[in-house]
Amino acid sequence: MDFNLPQFSQTEDLCEVNLAEMDKFCLCLGLPEKALDRISIVLKFQLYSTYLNYKIFGNVHNIVREINALEFDRGSITKRESKFKNGAAKGLWKKHYFDGTLACFAKNMFAECGDKLEKLEPLLQRKFAHEKSGYFPQELSSKIARMISDKAYLSRARRGALTGQYIVFSNSNGLRNFICLARHDELHEALSKMIEAGLSSLKSVRTHYYELPN
Repeated sequence: MDFNLPQFSQTEDLCEVNLAEMDKFCLCLGLPEKALDRISIVLKFQLYSTYLNYKIFGNVHNIVREINALEFDRGSITKRESKFKNGAAKGLWKKHYFDGTLACFAKNMFAECGDKLEKLEPLLQRKFAHEKSGYFPQELSSKIARMISDKAYLSRARRGALTGQYIVFSNSNGLRNFICLARHDELHEALSKMIEAGLSSLKSVRTHYYELPN
């Protein structure tokens, strides 16, 4: 994607963020203009940081895809949104996004193929028993690899069943305010601070300060 990144003034620990510049960046990513005032500066800055370094929250375009899926009620490849039942985010909503990492891919692969792999083991043992070469047949290896990788991922994506990290938002009669991104293993205190900052920024002024991620 070709566009100019927003320019921010930065000290050692803090980065001054101009919301107008950040909004232009978000529009270039493909977020709808109608949603910009309902996306916290915390989440916008998380998107910006992740665009620069995918290791922070994963594939930024998958995050945008799922926000748009919520806004337009179409195009999602992940599990349906649901409420947090406990912890710092209790009462708020979460929407999964597939972060594109190997760990996330593996988690979905095993969720899809766990039962199939158990049934596969005795079948492979029978087939391998008749293999005179002593080597596992290449054709069978290829079929298994496709089954537990491409087909498993595509099957879950088509059903809208992929799991991943979280987009945290509030939902009042279908009007969503997008608060922050969070990992499955986010510590309670860290998530609580992000939610507090996100909710605060939705009511705040046009220029904010936000601590830079490590």
